[in-house]
Amino acid sequence: MLINKIVKLKISGRIWITTIIIIILNAIIRSDGLKILHYSIPRMVDLNNVTSITLDCSYSYDPGDVKLVIRWFHNKSPEPIYQWIPEPDIRYVSEMIRPYFDMEFQINQDRYGRYRALRLDLQRSRSIFGPPISLSGNYSCVISSISNQETRESQMILYVPPKIFEFNFIHYDSERIALECLVDGVYPKPILSFQEQYSQRADFSSVSLSSPSSPSSSQFDFFQHLHRNPSAVQQQSSVNVNITESDIEPFLYSASFLHPIKSILTAGTIYECKLQLPGTIYLRKKRIKIIFPTSKREYSL
Repeated sequence: MLINKIVKLKISGRIWITTIIIIILNAIIRSDGLKILHYSIPRMVDLNNVTSITLDCSYSYDPGDVKLVIRWFHNKSPEPIYQWIPEPDIRYVSEMIRPYFDMEFQINQDRYGRYRALRLDLQRSRSIFGPPISLSGNYSCVISSISNQETRESQMILYVPPKIFEFNFIHYDSERIALECLVDGVYPKPILSFQEQYSQRADFSSVSLSSPSSPSSSQFDFFQHLHRNPSAVQQQSSVNVNITESDIEPFLYSASFLHPIKSILTAGTIYECKLQLPGTIYLRKKRIKIIFPTSKREYSL
């Protein structure tokens, strides 16, 4: 009897060990199944210098991942902008990206991966539709099978640096001069800032302005903020700002402002116009420095 119990315990122990091994192997097999390994979505795209972009989502899979489907989504739309089913090799391309989509592009020769990526030609239809600014937004790649689904998401911003960026003195009227900052042919709506710095004094003034919600001419009032010198008097300044659609190309913007100059141009004064494009790291500055003191009457353009 004792021998039979020992034999049964040994057999029972082997069964438990075998069961544990099977569970571990199944877990390993599942972990090696469908999985997104890497995704590549450009963060910022300069439409004046980049001709095409590739959005890619690489993944691993095994024979158990049947009914594999690759889908790309834009923003919160429930409908995919692109879908590929490797079996039976069917692709769908939405109207949004169709003018730019490269149907011949293959990321590799793998039967289950070659059409997973999007290659978009940004210049193909620009002469007809203008710059493809509608492609900006959040992109999601969704890889799914019967056994699993994985998703990755990232934002892409397309921008157009200005064709024109000028900062000069102009005659404001017969008696006054002003500084004019002008940008044209730019996207998205630019943020302009004006700064006036006195090298021989501690105060520093700035006026910041940005585009309105619609591309129409508007006038805004902004305030001069004096920093570094708490005792400096703050003065309100009214600046005429024009925000319009650019004549250079559809969907682009033009922005400008005037800043009247005081009666005396103080030596060492630095005037600066700074341009920024929201959502990007794009930043440009133009500066004018007064070398010799002069009055407006003595100043000639």
